[in-house]
Amino acid sequence: MRVRSVALGVFILALLSAIFSYLKFSLCVESGWISPAVYQLGCYTDITALYEARGFSVDSFPYSSGSNSLEYPILSGIGIWLISLMTKDGSAGLYQFFILNIITLSIFYSYLIHLIAKIERKSALLYALSPAVISALFINWDIWAITPMIASLYFLNSNRYRLAGALLSIGIFLKFFPVIFIIPILLFIRRRPSASAEFLQGLGASAVIINVPFMLLDLNGWAKFYIFNYQRGV
Repeated sequence: MRVRSVALGVFILALLSAIFSYLKFSLCVESGWISPAVYQLGCYTDITALYEARGFSVDSFPYSSGSNSLEYPILSGIGIWLISLMTKDGSAGLYQFFILNIITLSIFYSYLIHLIAKIERKSALLYALSPAVISALFINWDIWAITPMIASLYFLNSNRYRLAGALLSIGIFLKFFPVIFIIPILLFIRRRPSASAEFLQGLGASAVIINVPFMLLDLNGWAKFYIFNYQRGV
């Protein structure tokens, strides 16, 4: 009974923080997320900014053009594109696109809070109530990457090394920053050679499965994210 109560409490906290975050970002609904309102009201989000800028308003595949490809790794681009297919074309679909992305991000966020609670309940509470999380939850698609990243650490602790590697790879190709965990994880399990091998197998196999088909389809489009971030200023 206590476990169910904790799970319910965590879900309610995640729901409330998602609602508060939505209220912040919805301040720009009436203005259509145009500048300078998005900065004055603090409701800028990549979700609406990239809707037309990267062709999601007309259902364009985000990696079909090396000159206008999405500056997000491949899995995020595919996810965003699939969402765009469920909306109306043009400006009429902007709010639908916003809401559908909010829903998917909220689902990931709820599961993320659940995972953190399984690792350490107090941390889940602090994370769910964090003003920084609430203010930035829907500013981009980072939660998509953070969730498999934390899941990787959870399964690593359960000695499921291949699954941990595969999940970390998924996180990397959703937003790339989880790559910083590879070396610390390998150092953590270095005294267990079979564990390191299994982790790298999961990581490598997942990376190949995710990337190679799109590299073969359009190498320039696939590489846009890496080129863009290499060339951008600090």
